[in-house]
Amino acid sequence: MTIILISNTNEPTSGWGTLTHNHALTLHRHDVPFVLLLPKNAKRLSVPYNDKIKYILPDLPLSFNGLGGILSLPRLWPKINLESREPTVVHSLVDFPYAVLAWRIARKYKLPFILSALGTYSVRPFTNFIDRHLFLPVYRNADLIIAISHFTAQRMEAAAGESRKNKIITINLPSTPQ
Repeated sequence: MTIILISNTNEPTSGWGTLTHNHALTLHRHDVPFVLLLPKNAKRLSVPYNDKIKYILPDLPLSFNGLGGILSLPRLWPKINLESREPTVVHSLVDFPYAVLAWRIARKYKLPFILSALGTYSVRPFTNFIDRHLFLPVYRNADLIIAISHFTAQRMEAAAGESRKNKIITINLPSTPQ
């Protein structure tokens, strides 16, 4: 079993980076096999799980609405080849736009797909025309959505216009580092 994690950073000084770093560190400490996929130009850090990181993802904008975003759409579909390890699940730790890329990888390899929903950023893609059309299939087809609060789950369902109650679970983030 190998978990494929997808994020835009693992820098512990940013929100997504802290979440990614702690997630990867926990898996590493428990000897759970995983590979962390990050953008090609993500900052290289000295972390205990360095050998688990592959810098192969494109840098993506936060939104595809607008000319710059539209022109960067082809970067959303890179050819990503997973090595001979036997992946069993793809988990996008960043909801948008990296979840779109993660969902595509999961579909390509016929793997279950997990999406993390992290507050406002989980709702925002549904408010933009192009982003909504890219993100709605991801939301609809996720095997599991992990929201950081019931409020986030409810807002995401309302913004999507569809209930996923049977596939959204809430795992509140700890208020203090452990």
